[in-house]
Amino acid sequence: MSQATARLLQAAAGIVGGEAALAKELNIGETLMRAYIQQRRPLPDFLLLRTVDLVLDHTGKPLADPAVRQALGDAHYPELKSDSS
Repeated sequence: MSQATARLLQAAAGIVGGEAALAKELNIGETLMRAYIQQRRPLPDFLLLRTVDLVLDHTGKPLADPAVRQALGDAHYPELKSDSS
């Protein structure tokens, strides 16, 4: 599996609120989700496409995970920029 696929899964997890929430969204177990994210198992095409759909559906919407929002910062979420700037 490529780094791009792992990053896609991490982004999707950030959108839905974590790895457990993404596993539930994709209707798979959390252990299997971790194996995909850690690149220990190849992600099947149908799950890849469902993950892409999930990310595209949420483009421009706030992320559920505050840590991901903070890491992305002003470039992706200008509403996070402090008013003091």
